[in-house]
Amino acid sequence: MTDVEMAAGLCAIAYLDPAGQRAAMQEVGWLDNEPFDRSGVQGFAARDANGWWLVFRGSDEPVDWVRNLKFGQVDHLAGMVHGGFWAAYAKVREIVRHLFPPGELVRIAGHSLGGALAVLAAVDLRDTRTVVSVTTLGQPRVGNLALLRGQSPSESHPDNLRGIPFNRITNGNDIVPRLLWWHPGYRHAGKHLHLRNDGAAGRATVIDTVRGMWSAWGHHRVDSLDDHAIARYVAAIGREMSGEMSG
Repeated sequence: MTDVEMAAGLCAIAYLDPAGQRAAMQEVGWLDNEPFDRSGVQGFAARDANGWWLVFRGSDEPVDWVRNLKFGQVDHLAGMVHGGFWAAYAKVREIVRHLFPPGELVRIAGHSLGGALAVLAAVDLRDTRTVVSVTTLGQPRVGNLALLRGQSPSESHPDNLRGIPFNRITNGNDIVPRLLWWHPGYRHAGKHLHLRNDGAAGRATVIDTVRGMWSAWGHHRVDSLDDHAIARYVAAIGREMSGEMSG
């Protein structure tokens, strides 16, 4: 199973309550599960034979924070960071920094707001832990290029996050990754995998965008919000990976 597939499954598990998370982890034979919750910022750390995963949960009501999204920035982690995302991460920062012994292998993932927190955690932990990869689903822009790529040539590859392999997944017409596209202080980084409405992977096209909107309209849904749901991401990633294997 690839990191992308594993991240999608774990991001879905993050929406369960702690008892449900433990049951899901035990069912697949994982060794540890450490949930955390500080003022509504939630996630868990889990360990298998290959190391640890740190997974951040998204918002229960993404529509609310999308509507209230502001774009003020603060200076942290040697870059400019969205003030609201930093405030959320700061609530769990000390918990996250003490979840793993130094030198442990850690993979980090998150969906929606949890994807933004995954980016901040990876940058924060990279000097004291071995961050193997970062995978985000439906992640909004978090900050500027100094935050995402650092200053040295070894950190600045566009597929990486400060030198860490970074998979950034978007689905259909999901509006959240497109927010703040116009603001010069907000950029995306990472190896971008876009899952189109026609079931293929590749750059979004006008035809594909219209196809998704038309299908949603026929079912009285808002496509740009429906495509943000974690269930949509899990299904789309499953189709894409099955297609790769069969092809």
